[in-house]
Amino acid sequence: MATAPAKLTFEDIQASLEAMKAQTRAPRNPVWVADIASKLGIQVWPELIEQACDTRAEVYLNGGWRGGKTYTGDFSAFLYLFDLVMLYPGEHLVWLVGPDYVQARPDFFNLTEWAGKMGFGVQATDRMDGSLRATVTMSRFPGTVIIE
Repeated sequence: MATAPAKLTFEDIQASLEAMKAQTRAPRNPVWVADIASKLGIQVWPELIEQACDTRAEVYLNGGWRGGKTYTGDFSAFLYLFDLVMLYPGEHLVWLVGPDYVQARPDFFNLTEWAGKMGFGVQATDRMDGSLRATVTMSRFPGTVIIE
């Protein structure tokens, strides 16, 4: 396994993402995926890193009760959001789908909390009922993500 640089910068991550963008469905770098997870306070385990490095459009997560499915799926979605902000100019919609608004709320709050921890600008609604909306940006990168 490769060793992580002493201090991982956004420029290092962007260079890795640009290389990934140049290849079709190239996996993410497990070193920086683990570093991002650690910075977010997410417990790192091998299956989380393996799943988060997968860049396929659709994945299947299974596991038992309290098996980490929500965190694993949310972390993969966060990395996708990260890719969009850093690499792709324009506005992008990330739509969280669940059986109802209430059951999708933990995913929304994970994504917005993690974006804030990584230094993204996050403007989010704080409604108690119904749909939620957040805008995620970072001034030095070209993309904007709308989470609904």
